[in-house]
Amino acid sequence: MKKTAMKLVALGMVIGVLGTTGAVLAASSLSSIQVSLDPIRLNVNGKLLEGHGIDEKSGQYFNGKKHVPTTMIYEGTTYVPVRLAAESFGYQVDWDGYNRVINFKNDKQPPTGIVAGSLESKISHVANKDGSIDFKFVVKNQTEQEITLTFASGQRFDYNIRNAKGDVVKIYAADKLFIQALGEETLKQGEEWILTDKTEVLPKGEYTLEFWITSNEEQAKQTYRFTLK
Repeated sequence: MKKTAMKLVALGMVIGVLGTTGAVLAASSLSSIQVSLDPIRLNVNGKLLEGHGIDEKSGQYFNGKKHVPTTMIYEGTTYVPVRLAAESFGYQVDWDGYNRVINFKNDKQPPTGIVAGSLESKISHVANKDGSIDFKFVVKNQTEQEITLTFASGQRFDYNIRNAKGDVVKIYAADKLFIQALGEETLKQGEEWILTDKTEVLPKGEYTLEFWITSNEEQAKQTYRFTLK
């Protein structure tokens, strides 16, 4: 009887330790963070996002159980509920709790050929005898419709150049001033928009240029690698 009692006590101690350890491990995966809950309006294709669980009076999002903030900002990144973001673009969202997987579904078939709403960009360069570099950026409207890009200033594009170590050695807009005025650029179907810039002398080596349009809509991002010999 005594041996049996001792075994039960020992077993209880083991279970208690394992239970405590599990609680500690679970608690260790949680952390406290400070976020900004200042309300932010959400626009989809230029229209204010309404419905999709957003309460008209409070502006909060109903997650199926309670009303929670529609957005929050943490260390410069804005977070939006996955279901809210996905459903606003026509996707159905399912949560697989067992495998911890978020499934997105859209009954629409992916478009083929020219994709409406997309821009294509190409980059080329010429190294001059004085060591400077001429860059040419060609942005083409590869869509079936006319596209109008809107800008918050006189700046139309930006780029940065990184060396082989990944260090940024050139930022196009860093030493420039742009007029603070709204502007537009319209591209018809198949039309090309050519942008150029000349940089100062760069040391010999391998570089990566990251280019993008600074519009409020399509950005036409492009990465271009080149070597200076």
